[in-house]
Amino acid sequence: MSTLASSFEKVPVVDVHRNNFRSFWPSILFACKDASFIAVDVELSGLGPRKNLVVKDLNERYKLVCDVAKTRAVLSLGISCFKYKPSSRKESQFAVQTYNITTLCDQDYMVEPAALQFLVEHGFDFNKQYSKGILYHTGPDKGSEIDDISIRNLFGEILMSCKPVVVHNGFIDMAFLYQHFYTNLPPSFSQFLVDLSEMYKGGLFDTKYLAEFTARMPSSYLEYVFRKCLRDNSNHTACEERHITLTFQEYPDGSRFVEYHPCTLPETNQGIQTEHKKKICHLYSAFGFCKKSNCEDSHDLDVILDADQTRTEQKKKRRRRKRKMKTEEGQLDEESKENEPSPSPVLESDSQMDAAEADEPPRKLGKAENGPAVSMTNDGGLALGKANENSSVSPRQHGSHRAGFDAFMTGFALACIVNEQGKFPSEGEEEEGRQLEGFGMSREANKLALTGKNIPMLIMKSSYAKSSQAHREKMERLSSSEGR
Repeated sequence: MSTLASSFEKVPVVDVHRNNFRSFWPSILFACKDASFIAVDVELSGLGPRKNLVVKDLNERYKLVCDVAKTRAVLSLGISCFKYKPSSRKESQFAVQTYNITTLCDQDYMVEPAALQFLVEHGFDFNKQYSKGILYHTGPDKGSEIDDISIRNLFGEILMSCKPVVVHNGFIDMAFLYQHFYTNLPPSFSQFLVDLSEMYKGGLFDTKYLAEFTARMPSSYLEYVFRKCLRDNSNHTACEERHITLTFQEYPDGSRFVEYHPCTLPETNQGIQTEHKKKICHLYSAFGFCKKSNCEDSHDLDVILDADQTRTEQKKKRRRRKRKMKTEEGQLDEESKENEPSPSPVLESDSQMDAAEADEPPRKLGKAENGPAVSMTNDGGLALGKANENSSVSPRQHGSHRAGFDAFMTGFALACIVNEQGKFPSEGEEEEGRQLEGFGMSREANKLALTGKNIPMLIMKSSYAKSSQAHREKMERLSSSEGR
């Protein structure tokens, strides 16, 4: 393993396909079982009509999502395993292994032109998928395949590891993973929630929900969340505050099965001064994509984050100014208060604006989040950054949008949010052989973001619903296989 600084330049992602899946099987299983948490992401052949993803009634929305999950396919599965290693009071170290697994459904499925166009634009190789994709089938198990080396059994191993699983905007991901690698989706939304609560014994964490409701970020699409976490973590390192440090597996130079994804930060603001002079594209800033093919406004995430940081600092200054005014007013005696004129309408309006800004929820992603740029992963992720000219990382020909790298971004975001909002055990606090439990964020577990809703989807058992029969049979098979 090689140790990298908290601001790293590249992330290795192992490319797994039909020709090397068997050889990588032992290392993938070990990484999953040894992990403190596992981040997952999927690339899909489509999401169906976007209006179906924002239906207000959740029971109806679930039925529509089920129809999509049963008719579309998973094109690739990303898995990123984060193993916590207690180090020092100011450093939380993780060993990370990330895999991008190309899959191929052996049944007929629908594809959407917008989805395929987006994937092609970001380097997805359909020739490779059809020639080397790992075959899988949807629905329940067939025969004795519970003992086979397959994607289905890999997903079962993840569930049986009882580790926390991390997703970004994971409602649709959960439906696809269930239908394609587990068994048939249950008929009702209430049963689906009960099944999920029993499947993911280590808990589910959704970084979109955490970004909106816990970290209170201005935007919550995956690339924005990752980039903000990367910058904040770099600042914590520079200020000698508690930060995240990662170690990656070393691979031989020129390894054909490893892709390196650039994650460089600009050394100074001088490199983006030209972009700062441009007007920011507010659609891209809020949702991570722009409908204009030749938009002249800036899409640079560092510029967007700088602007958001400036607005945040201005809000803090206004709140401090308001508190100072209230303190000064409180020191006046009753006679002064009686003789004091009423506050001017302007000041009163400013105070109300400050209060509203202090309590306003983060911007919600509505239909725009499920536009052409996010038709596969429902997270708004686009190609990440550019390597510095002097960087040792060579530009990749295939872009940076991959299920594996998206899974890594999701896992890194969780680690950083926990570093800010939760608690990692210090060295010696964690009992040997015992996994982390909730990272001090148990209240945030089992809550998935819901597009168009200002409340999360709660994954919990209910007195009014039972788990589905197909799920109980599947869990029984997994348990019996685990015991052998």
